[in-house]
Amino acid sequence: MPKLKKVLIVEDSVVTRRMLESILHKDYNVLQAANGQEAMKVLNELKSDVSIIILDLNMPVMDGLTFLGEMQKVKELMNIPVLVVTKSVDQQSELEALAAGATDFIRKPYNPQAMKHRIDNLIKLREGNATLKSMEHDVLTDVYSNDFFISQVESYLKDHPDEDFDLLATDVQDFKLFNEVYDFNLGDNLLRFIAGVLTRNKLLNTIMCGRIGADSFILLAEHKKYTESIFTAVNQEINKFPIDMHIVIRFGVYHIVDRSLPVASMVDSATVAVESLKDKFSTFYVSYDEKVKKKLLLKQQISSNMWKALEDGEFKLYLQPKYNLRTNKIAGAEALVRWVTKDNVIMSPGDFIPIFEQNGFITTMDRYVWEEAAKALKTFKDMGIKPFAISINLSRRDLYNDDLVQILLDMLKKYGLDERYLHLEITESAYTDNPEQIIKMTRALREAGFIIEMDDFGKGASSLTMLSALPIDILKMDMGFVDNSASRRILGFVISLAKWLGVGIIVEGVETKEQRLELLGLDCTYAQGYYYSKPVPLDAFINLLHTTEIDESKIEISNKIDFQDSVSVDSEQKDKKFMLLVDDLQLNRIVLKSMFHNAFNIAETDNGKAALQFLEEHGADTAIVLLDLMMPVMDGFEVLAQVRSNPKLKNIPIIVTSQHDSFAESKVIRLGADDFITKPFNADVCKKRVANVIAANKEKH
Repeated sequence: MPKLKKVLIVEDSVVTRRMLESILHKDYNVLQAANGQEAMKVLNELKSDVSIIILDLNMPVMDGLTFLGEMQKVKELMNIPVLVVTKSVDQQSELEALAAGATDFIRKPYNPQAMKHRIDNLIKLREGNATLKSMEHDVLTDVYSNDFFISQVESYLKDHPDEDFDLLATDVQDFKLFNEVYDFNLGDNLLRFIAGVLTRNKLLNTIMCGRIGADSFILLAEHKKYTESIFTAVNQEINKFPIDMHIVIRFGVYHIVDRSLPVASMVDSATVAVESLKDKFSTFYVSYDEKVKKKLLLKQQISSNMWKALEDGEFKLYLQPKYNLRTNKIAGAEALVRWVTKDNVIMSPGDFIPIFEQNGFITTMDRYVWEEAAKALKTFKDMGIKPFAISINLSRRDLYNDDLVQILLDMLKKYGLDERYLHLEITESAYTDNPEQIIKMTRALREAGFIIEMDDFGKGASSLTMLSALPIDILKMDMGFVDNSASRRILGFVISLAKWLGVGIIVEGVETKEQRLELLGLDCTYAQGYYYSKPVPLDAFINLLHTTEIDESKIEISNKIDFQDSVSVDSEQKDKKFMLLVDDLQLNRIVLKSMFHNAFNIAETDNGKAALQFLEEHGADTAIVLLDLMMPVMDGFEVLAQVRSNPKLKNIPIIVTSQHDSFAESKVIRLGADDFITKPFNADVCKKRVANVIAANKEKH
């Protein structure tokens, strides 16, 4: 009995799949998938062993058009005929499907005999090499088809044995987005225009051009030394296409050295090179080398093994604790994932996460991590551990899912958890990609009770705009951002601004005791990093909880600070002059008060405006001012300038208190400060400098 040919039905409706199976099961080996993502998993295993695909366009997770686009990226899948199912009046969907790579369509309601006849014909066309891919020229762009290009290059290389050649593969950035913004007809026109530029542009030395994917071309060209300026010029010519959207096309260059290799392998190498440029927005070309080759092999290995790794439990939840810098107690944790292979090799997330983001597996991975984090919170709760929050990461794809809020709420209900203890991390880059969508989703999440953390704050270009637009509870900044005095001043400003807005601050990447002290001097309260703990597996984290106290005061969020409009005075002591402490952080004032309460009548405030009002009334009775620099309402620089410009106040001694910063120290001395005390405070240093300044002031006046 002959082996039945495989038909893959991709349809989210169980009823429809069963009906199609009943029509086809006697003549074909029927496979089924509920969406495009499941179908890609089947195809990655079977490759071209699938004879035909019957595809519905409207599906969750990955719809039909997206699925067609993914198929066009894989050489082994490009020639599998796809029969698209449409409604009887849905001509627009038919045209879109054909433009995206579908072979034909069949309309509902189904005619069993007509369907089987259509399927037989398409399979025979494929087996007889009579599909479009076997034609010499691409119908749309009139350049060579993939197969014919390869055969022509083989012949050309044989006829020119002593000449040097390159293969150049191209990638049009965001071509799918172009089709969505405009339409498929304009997209086709753009592809024709690009093909013309690639064929005729003299800078490229093009010999022949082929189309190898929906928006990908391949060139055979005379070998030359390439520069960014060459490809910049090509892009400028392509942007003469009459459309508002900026078009970017990138190139992967493969220098043909070993002619014994199959030309198809050479084309693959050029394609791999250009794929390595994804997300490198300032680069237009890259040449294939061993580094690119290793990246390709890793990508193939990861894509081939990810589903089985998930089934085999190779993905492990790791937790990295967040700490209160002042108490060294655990204030929360971040949920991360590690890929631990069966050989006990730990794969870096930097290797597999970007690939998951490209191939769509990131949504599956995210849900796995969320579930594991929820299980961990339930475990801690059952063990009687004091409650604390775990933050989970949301990818860009997650934020486009309108069901996200309900998915998360259902998961919390499943484990009996409160929304406050599952913080949600989004990246600043996600906001800059599509602000409207991110604002909409974060508002919905926050209304549902979740705490929103903004990761990588300060790395993008829209930070301040984002702060005013997004409902953010906590900002996360990297310690690497604080690498010079200017950056430290920015961080000090952001911390003050965050307090003013009622937003919490966590600094990541804290690796040394010196960095911890520096953050304390910047009035930062919370941090995470290797100084405290690297990310650890769940059992190791539980051991950590047994040896470290939980910080019961939650990270300060959603409590906008109402700054004082007056100065508080401990007690009226007629025989002592005032020491005015001006610092927005109460803890700093408490520390200073403990040093000097026996020597002065202590007055204190958390902002510069109230400090000036106090000095206007009590300047003559004020012995000295200890002034913080970074404060909202009115900072220390402004207070210092106004005091020194006021004839009645200009002789009052002022010591500035701030984090170590030679630039700020020089500036305040020029503005008239009498001295500078660095945070965190050392009691002996503080007392000595206060005594010296008061003594010097008496000598002068």
